[in-house]
Amino acid sequence: MRVDPGFALGKNGTKGHRFSRSFVGRGWISLVSVLFLVAGTISLIAGPAEAATLTFSTTADAVVKRDSPTINFRTATGLKADNSPVEMIFLKLTVTGTAGSTVTGAKLRLFATDPSNSGGQVRRVLNNSWSENTITFNNAPVAETPIVASRGAVADNTYVEFDLFGAIKGDGTYSFRISNTSSDGVIYSSKETS
Repeated sequence: MRVDPGFALGKNGTKGHRFSRSFVGRGWISLVSVLFLVAGTISLIAGPAEAATLTFSTTADAVVKRDSPTINFRTATGLKADNSPVEMIFLKLTVTGTAGSTVTGAKLRLFATDPSNSGGQVRRVLNNSWSENTITFNNAPVAETPIVASRGAVADNTYVEFDLFGAIKGDGTYSFRISNTSSDGVIYSSKETS
C-alpha cells in the first residue's frame, strides 16, 4: 500500500481527515504524522530545518441533526453538512510541538464521499468540553459567527482543504463546526470509517 504525501490512510485503505500545521523553527524538528482509525503513528526526524509540517488527526468528530435533536451519532462513518434537513459537523484536535516556532499555515483536509455544490463553512467553537460520545443537536456548543474558511463545489471521492491559518496559531485544543447553506449536503469521512 502506498501512502501519498498530503493524506492519511486508515484500516483497509480507508481515508480520514487531518489537520496540518506548517511552521518555521530552529534546530531539529520532530514531525509527527498520525494515520486514521488507529492504523498507526509515524514519527519522522528532520533536521536542521527551516520549515517543517506537523500533521494531527482529530481527537473527536461528530455530526448533529436538527431532525434528531437528542440523538448522538458517535459511530457515524459519514459526517454531513446540510441545510435541509440541517446537519452540522463538529471536529476537535489538539496541536502540540509548535512552541518556539512561528506558525505559517494551517489546513484542514477532509475526504468527500458525496458531492455537493458547497463544501460547507467552517466556524470556530470556543467551548472544547464537548465529547463525540455525548454531543447532540440540543447540547452542541455554539460556534462563533465569523466564517474561518469555506469551500464551493466538491466532487465525490476527493480531498477538500480548508485554510484554518486564521484560527490556529500554535499549541492548544481547537474545535470547529462545519455547516452548510446548501440543501445539497456534503458528506466527509469520519474517523470511524472502516
